Amino acid sequence: MLRLYKVYFCVNYISTILLDHYNETASYQDLSDLEKEVLFLAALGKSTKQISSIMTNLGIRGISYNTVNSVISQRIYKKLDVQNISDAILAGV
Repeated sequence: MLRLYKVYFCVNYISTILLDHYNETASYQDLSDLEKEVLFLAALGKSTKQISSIMTNLGIRGISYNTVNSVISQRIYKKLDVQNISDAILAGV
C-alpha cells in the first residue's frame, strides 16, 4: 500500500509541476477532471489498461478499461479536436 501511495504522490506532484509550467489552453480548460487525469497518465506512456488499473488501485476512481477507452476516444478527442492520443497529449499538456 505504501508503494501505491508513493506512485499516487508522484503523479500528483508531477501533474502540479506540469500545470504550473505550461499555459492552459481554452480546450484543455474544457476537459473534466477525469479527462485530465486520463490524459496525464497517457502522457506518462500508460496504456488504457494501466490507466484503469492505476486509478482503481490508488482509489482515485473505480474506472474500467472500457470507460478509459471511451473517455479518450469519444470525449478527449472531440474536445481537443484531434484524431489520436499523441495529438491529444500535445494539445492537452
